[in-house]
Amino acid sequence: MGEGRRLYNIVHETREYFVPIASGMQAPTLPRSVVMPKSSMTVTRIADPTQLQQVIARATAMENNALRILHGWVFKSENRPQGFNVAFQYVLESVATDIASVMWNGEEWSNVVSSPVCAHTIDLNMDLPLWFAGTNIEDRTEDDDMAAHQESTVICIAHAFRAAVQMGGIVDGGFISHERLSRIADCFRLMLAACMWLMCMAGDDARSHYEAFYFAKLVASIHRAFDHRRSIIRATNAITERLGKASATLEEYPKYIPHWASCGIVFGQDASITGPEDAKRRDWLGSGPLEDDDNDDDAKEDA
Repeated sequence: MGEGRRLYNIVHETREYFVPIASGMQAPTLPRSVVMPKSSMTVTRIADPTQLQQVIARATAMENNALRILHGWVFKSENRPQGFNVAFQYVLESVATDIASVMWNGEEWSNVVSSPVCAHTIDLNMDLPLWFAGTNIEDRTEDDDMAAHQESTVICIAHAFRAAVQMGGIVDGGFISHERLSRIADCFRLMLAACMWLMCMAGDDARSHYEAFYFAKLVASIHRAFDHRRSIIRATNAITERLGKASATLEEYPKYIPHWASCGIVFGQDASITGPEDAKRRDWLGSGPLEDDDNDDDAKEDA
């Protein structure tokens, strides 16, 4: 059995362990090497059928996303053996707690993924993708002159997001707390919303994109903890006033941007894979690489 298949089996069997518990049935056995959630976490039967279905759906989506993350660690990190080591460390030490948190604590990975996922991704010297915070930005056309400017601004904010999460882990003495991570993710999305508003709603020209990039560099460097919603909104509207545009209308999670404002960004994004075509579009196929990821036959077989 290849390493990729073993990773898949551990994640899937762990989910299959908790679903019967939620349904009030006897749970199957799990390998002893899988670390179970702490005793302080309540894991019990869910009597309400509607709530039970929602819980199972969240667990299924979380399993799907976890496999996508494992794929990225292994096949898109700079060091594949290290990626495998980190992947096995996560599925053995953290995946059971993450699944239980999604099922019984109501954590939503469409809001932000778990703290161990972020920590391991940073340890592999990888960027935290936007979908880790439930965000997706629509691709601009290749002949769009502003596409490169938009990408530079988004990358700037993403790097600051990673720095804030990394700092939070240091402050919390290991994995960043879920509460702190949620606050950082909220302000990260707000920063993205503000910059996308400046770029798209304040002219969508060279000047508006320059202002957005400068804004991102300035605010991200000052507010490393991303915990200053009022300051971000005030700074955004100071720029719109200088540009002679209407003030930004930024809402609370999960919308941030009103439906009438076309800014090319979506929040609360479900990153689950819906089918083969969706998998190809997202450069992901189950627990193995795409055909063009690696031409090494042995690597493909392991996957």
